[in-house]
Amino acid sequence: MKAYQVYYKIDPTFLEDKELTIARVVARSLKARKFMPVRVLVAGGLDDVYSKMQGERWSPRGEARPLIKALGLSHTSMSVGDVILDLEENVFYEVAWSGFSVVPLLTDEQIKEIAGEPEEDDEEDHPSYCDTQEEYHGLK
Repeated sequence: MKAYQVYYKIDPTFLEDKELTIARVVARSLKARKFMPVRVLVAGGLDDVYSKMQGERWSPRGEARPLIKALGLSHTSMSVGDVILDLEENVFYEVAWSGFSVVPLLTDEQIKEIAGEPEEDDEEDHPSYCDTQEEYHGLK
């Protein structure tokens, strides 16, 4: 059994988000915030978290309604597009149509933007491969 943090999407589309990143899940800015942390629970895995977060299990008589309303949310049951954080592994998962998808730190586009285009290296000044440290530092 492990601990998990559950995040619900504020304006759910009930669709998977191909642009979802960890930064979007944990945004502190009210303008950027797309998710709200709902609760921490102990479960036997992601499927167990999903099952325990169905309204009929954790709020069978509407006990969670005040919490859901106070958080500015509109759904009690975990749905596609919501997020689970495995607190032991520190890995975020998005609820998908079939199973769960790992939420990346950055999207592929953001990685490309940060990395930029590869530049041609001047092999004499910056050798890309050397057999020894001496060769790398021009001592051989």
